[in-house]
Amino acid sequence: MTRHPKRTFPARRERADIASRKFEQRVEVGVRIHGVCASEERVFAACADGLVRVFDVDLSPLGQWSAPAPGEMALDGSGNLWIIDSADRVVRRFTPGKAAAAGRAIPRERRGAGQTR
Repeated sequence: MTRHPKRTFPARRERADIASRKFEQRVEVGVRIHGVCASEERVFAACADGLVRVFDVDLSPLGQWSAPAPGEMALDGSGNLWIIDSADRVVRRFTPGKAAAAGRAIPRERRGAGQTR
């Protein structure tokens, strides 16, 4: 009986590659997370305590702001952050750095003790 080498399907190879990686970044926020999205510079987490927490790509905290019942989140190509507000059943838009008529500004992150950027 001839044995053929075991074939590995692409999806299995990808899972094996991911499983073999030992490096994982994580940050404990202490509450349930309802949504997360990321840009090249920031990671946003919608938390059950009514806060949107902001981290840099190394998961160091940059700041937070309150948002009523934040849920799933998305960033568009212009940097607007879209958040589902499950309590009011609306979609809210937060704009980068400045207030807009249809949205609220994404608060500037805090750097160190009381410094803002």
